[in-house]
Formats: sequence, structure tokens, C-alpha cells
Amino acid sequence: MSGAADYLRQAVRLREDLAKAAPADLERQHELSAAYDRMGMLLLEQGDAATALTHFRRSLGIVSSVPDAEQGRESTRRSISVEYEHIGSALLELDDLPGALENNGRALSLRAALSKDFPLNVDHQRTLQVSYYNQGEILARMGRTHAALDSYREQVRISEKLSRADPQNEQYRGDLAYSLIRVGDMLFKLARSAEALASYKLSQDLRSADVKADPANLWKRSSLIEVKAKLCRTLVAAHAGADAHESCSGALSLMQSTALDPGNAAIRSFFADTYSDLAAAEAKLAASERISADERQRHWRSARNLYVQGLGIWQDLQTRNLLARADRGKKDAVLPKIAECDAALH
Repeated sequence: MSGAADYLRQAVRLREDLAKAAPADLERQHELSAAYDRMGMLLLEQGDAATALTHFRRSLGIVSSVPDAEQGRESTRRSISVEYEHIGSALLELDDLPGALENNGRALSLRAALSKDFPLNVDHQRTLQVSYYNQGEILARMGRTHAALDSYREQVRISEKLSRADPQNEQYRGDLAYSLIRVGDMLFKLARSAEALASYKLSQDLRSADVKADPANLWKRSSLIEVKAKLCRTLVAAHAGADAHESCSGALSLMQSTALDPGNAAIRSFFADTYSDLAAAEAKLAASERISADERQRHWRSARNLYVQGLGIWQDLQTRNLLARADRGKKDAVLPKIAECDAALH
């Protein structure tokens, strides 16, 4: 990763020199803007959202200051939308939720206009649905669950339209699968379990077919793991513990059979979250008055083991300096849950 960063830094310096030498050369300015954006994306992936934000703002400054004749061009409008989106992503990582929402909203407005002006361009439709997804993520973090649900549903609408037009397109199917999970999440938060289950099951159908066709694809497997775990959680919350067993064991089996690079912070943190979700489901099953004492102990032991596995991932990521800002409190949040399990087991 450091080699890639060094290469991009050199590319940025070269583009800066070329742009400075010919400030009226629009092609050189666009190349510098693209270099700033690529550097920003790498920094964001490495967890340096503050420096990434600086690069995204530099890139936006360039594409926003081209002559008026260039401002109306389709490609320029799209480029500006990308920078607003990336600025929003960086601000989200920095916990500036109002700033993230504002900048993502600017990207969304630009993309809605592009989709209207160029209705046959599916790229504009896809980037628009990405903006709705991002808006949903921000609104969900702000606790605005109903508004987030509306955003995710708008993404579903666009994703379904794109998938119907091109059913073999894996990207569109993936977008739809993710958006259905997020719709389910919001419905679960609103205690609308039956609707959440329906959304999760639709997503599971899509991802099961994709994983069967491409079992080595890590992102597809992760998405299937996520939806199985959330089906498990929702079924348990709906007091359908017997029906939850298949989803719970399916998610756990897929995780245990998936080899991960220790440096893959994104997937490993997702696995840690999923262990906690499964543990919470086991703890809820343990609290049921309808089961025997032996079953109750078995569920508490299972919950404890799952919490410990998730905790181990958080601790390892922290040791490797790979723990994301948004995940820093999760390690400590698991400790009282483990203590609750210990108290129940003694």
C-alpha cells in the first residue's frame, strides 16, 4: 500500500508541475484534478480522512473553476458530482454528518439533473442510485430512520430498473442486493419485522445465486453472510428462534470457511460486527422462558464465544493500526456483553 501511495504522490507532483507550467491547458488541469482524487481515495482507504478531504477539495476547486463553456459539459458536471460525493464520504468518516449530508446532496442533485438530461445514459442512473445509498447511510447515522428508509427505497427503485434492463449485469444485481439489505435494516429499526424479513430474503436470493456462480468472490460472500446474519437476528426478534437456526448457522459456516488477509480491515471489521450480531441473537434466545436450563446455558456459551471472536478481530485491527474511527468504540462495547454472558454462566 505504501508503494502505491508513493507512486501517487509522485504522480500528483508531476501533474502539479505540468499544470503550473500551462495554466490555460484544460487537459492538464483535468489530469491534476484526477490525480488529487485518486490520492484522496487511497488516503481515505488508509484511514486518513482529513488529508483525503484536502485532496478532494483541491480536485473540486479545479473542476469547478474551468471556463463557463466547460461548466455545462456532461463530463464536467459528472466530475463535479464525483468530488462532492467523495467530500461527503470523507466528512462522514470524520463524523461531520451535516457536512456529509450537504455535500452528498449536491452530488445527488447534479446526478438527478444528468439523468434527466441524458435519460439513455445508464452510468448517470447508477451514480444517482449510489448517491441515494450514501444519503441513506448518512441519514441512518443521524438517527433519521424514516428518511433513510426513503433514500434506500429510491435506490432499490433505480437498481431494479437497471437490473430489469440488463439482468446479466453483476454490478446492478450487487447494488440491488445491498440496497435491499439496507431497506431491511431500517424496517428492523422501526420494528417492522415482517417487512424486514421480506427485504432480507429477496437480497439473500440474489446473493445466493451470485455466490453459487462465483464462490471465491469475497465481496459476494460477505454480502451473503451479512444478510443471513440479519435474517437470523430478525427471526429471533420476531420470536421465531426455530426458523432462525438455518440462517444463523449458515452465516457462521460461511465466515469460518472464508480465508481473509489480516490486513483487510474492511472485511475483517464487517466479520467482527457479524459475530456480535450473531452473539446478540444467541443471547436473546438464552433469555427465553420457553427453553430448558441446559439449552439456556448452551445459548449463553455460544453468545460468549461469538462475542470473543469479534473482540479478537477488533483488538488485532487496533494492534495493526487498522481500526477505523467509526469502529473504535465497538471493542469496548463488547466487554460488558461478555461479562453478561459470564454472569449468566455462573
